[in-house]
This record gives sequence, C-alpha cells and structure tokens, in this order.
Amino acid sequence: MYSLRRELIFLTVFVTLTQLAFAQQPQDKQLAKDYMEQAELIMAGTKAMDDARDLMTLSANADTSNINANFEAGHMHLLTINKDFATKYFLRIYRQDPEYRFDLEYWIGKGYQYGLDFDNALTYYLKYRDKLAKNPNYQGKNKVGSMEVERRIAECNNGKEFVASPKNYSIINMGSEINSSESEIAPALIGGTFFFATSDTDGGNEWLMKQATWNDSTA
Repeated sequence: MYSLRRELIFLTVFVTLTQLAFAQQPQDKQLAKDYMEQAELIMAGTKAMDDARDLMTLSANADTSNINANFEAGHMHLLTINKDFATKYFLRIYRQDPEYRFDLEYWIGKGYQYGLDFDNALTYYLKYRDKLAKNPNYQGKNKVGSMEVERRIAECNNGKEFVASPKNYSIINMGSEINSSESEIAPALIGGTFFFATSDTDGGNEWLMKQATWNDSTA
C-alpha cells in the first residue's frame, strides 16, 4: 500500500511539472526546428504517430509563429487523439496567415466539430463554403470538395439537436449483408428503407448503397 501511494504521489508530481513546463515553455525557434526534424524522422521511419504528434506539439509551442509546425500539430491531433486540440493550432495559423491554405477554414471547423462546439464549427464551415462559391475554378491540392463540406454542415446541425436532446442508442453490426469489413463512415437511414455508408477501400472513398429493413423494434 505504501509503495502504491508513493508511486501515485510521484505520478501526480510528474504530471504537474510536465503541465507547468508546457505552460511556461519559452519561445525558441531552433528548438522548434529540432523537434520537427525528429518528428519527421519518426514519420519517415517507424511512423509512430503518437510520438510524432507529441514532438510536433512541442515544436508548435516552442515557436507559435512556426506555421508549418502548428499545422502539423493540429493535423496529427485529428489523426490520433484529442482531436479537438487541433483547433488551437489551426487558429494560430489563421491569425497570422489566413491564406496559408485554401481550405484552412475547413480544418478549423473540423477541430471545433470534434470538440462539440458546433456553432463555431458551422461558422468556419460556412466561411469555407463561401470561399468555394467565390472560387469555382480553384483546383489546388488544398481543396476540400463541396459535398464533404455540406456533409460536415449537416453533421453539425444534427449534432446540435442530439446534444440538446440526448437519447439512449445502441450501435450494432447489422451483419455481412449490410456492414462490410471496411471502415464505414457516417451511416444514415433514408426514408426507413435504404442504408448509406462511405467505405474506405483500396480504391479510395466510394459511396455504397445497400438496402436494409428497418423497424421500430431495432431502434
């Protein structure tokens, strides 16, 4: 018991000191560069995303003006854990250079969405949608298509309703005739008859439509 309590005390002190170190970290451009180089080596080698994310976060905090470090820190959070943390890094970029990427508003909206801040997410998704409308011929690599943006907007509107009126739901696998072995994203029941899902296959994202029987007993 004594040993366990001592370990818990040590862990508490360690976490507290780590948090203080992050809070008081001075700006150091060279240190930020070194952190990013290590993160890039990890991604080129072992691809240990958690380790790379932590180094990118250190880099972004060591030099908050380093736009590339801040974008990579935000992006890596979206790819791993604490996805809502991404917003802080994307907003740093937006304040310094709102034209850094054509789709920057989309990324900010995505971070807010993961944090369940749907109003702010909608603000940035709508800004990005307006940008798309004003630049119909833009074909750069940093473009997120209008269908994806509309889907995100719909998700946020649904999210606001679900959070305001929470209910108990169960997520179940409906069997091989409906669900596949792929990573199916954002399923929806349309008119109680058809089941739609996106599937990340080797050929890229593709829309799948499968017929399903739906009745109140499964709700």
